Amino acid sequence: MVASFIYHYGEDWTKNWIQNFSHNLAMRPNGNDRDQMRKVARGDCDIAIANSYYYGMLSNSIKQSDRDTYQKIGIVLPQTTEIGSHVNISGAALTHSAKNVDNAIKFIEFLTTKKAEKIYAHSNFKFPVRADIPAGEFIASWGKLNADTQAIIHLPLYHKRAAEIIAQSNW
Repeated sequence: MVASFIYHYGEDWTKNWIQNFSHNLAMRPNGNDRDQMRKVARGDCDIAIANSYYYGMLSNSIKQSDRDTYQKIGIVLPQTTEIGSHVNISGAALTHSAKNVDNAIKFIEFLTTKKAEKIYAHSNFKFPVRADIPAGEFIASWGKLNADTQAIIHLPLYHKRAAEIIAQSNW
């Protein structure tokens, strides 16, 4: 996310945003995304940044305490008309050391099908990448995702600097 900020808005804007964000923290975040959502549910803080699919996982958890957390919080998808929301991606690759290249290629090809995308998106509470796959009623109830589709190929150029800015901010 921070790398995409540097790409879209520049380093000065990003440093300022991170500084203001860090100064506004109720506490220094620790734990995982679900831990941050639990803190919101307990009233330790008002908002948290988390991957949206963890919100879905809370709703379907075998732990009653997670389902209770889900009932106490909501989700807000960042909306911007300029660049869209930062999204994480999942990918697959074939390594040089693969022992069964033909089957590996078949599996990767399967992962790009409409059927696989629907299975993956719906079972993991993720917004589908493919436009021809509906998000499903549950995920669609969170709102429309306006995804940033431009930054992904540029982000590796900014990862190191993003990590440095975060480290300097006490985030």
